[in-house]
Amino acid sequence: PPTMPRHLLACALALHPKLTGGAFSTASCDSLASCSPAECVTNTESDCSFNTPTVDFATAMQTLSCKTCTQSTASVCSTLASKLKTDGHVKAAWCNDDYLVIVSDGLPAWDASSADYLGGVPLPPGGDAVCRVRTAAEQLLAFKVPLAPQKLAGGANTVPNPLPGVSGMPEAGASAVGIDGVPIFPNYNNRGMFAWISCEVDKCNAHSGKGEDYHYHGDPFGSQCLYSEADYGSSTEH
Repeated sequence: PPTMPRHLLACALALHPKLTGGAFSTASCDSLASCSPAECVTNTESDCSFNTPTVDFATAMQTLSCKTCTQSTASVCSTLASKLKTDGHVKAAWCNDDYLVIVSDGLPAWDASSADYLGGVPLPPGGDAVCRVRTAAEQLLAFKVPLAPQKLAGGANTVPNPLPGVSGMPEAGASAVGIDGVPIFPNYNNRGMFAWISCEVDKCNAHSGKGEDYHYHGDPFGSQCLYSEADYGSSTEH
């Protein structure tokens, strides 16, 4: 919908569903260093140093243990799987009778650690006022996407450890995954504040935490991000 804030569209757009309604916005942060407000002051603390190990995906996949299940033949499985990027960051994808399972390294197609992305974040997540995270590294991530989501019988979804001041929002963890295998987090950061207003995101509305785990906190829209107006065939479908 054209009146919905772009940052609230991340989960809806990342899996490329059909859109209905009128024209869509083509505004992006392509020409900016960050999607954060222009009033943000750039932090000058040094980069955090990490020793993140390289992931051996072949070995990791071989050590997986499986339960007995039925391979899904539902069309929704192939439809979802066909949307995934094939640029090497989604390492594997398959369906069982309940889920589309996606394994990825969590990195986008672009160099997230470059000056054009995380290097342009005004106030990156940090290490206790000592350093700031401006790098991203391979992760070993697995996502289970329900093929047929079910509403809870009680109609309630109680979150045991909600974000401070944001009832119903989990304190940590992805709420979705992009077609590139990059995790999508809520618009809020882990302090219950909007991540972009807090000056924490790059031009693709993403940042890395202390585990060098690159993830979106908003809509990764733009010609230098996950998708752009070039991916739209019309104003009603993309």
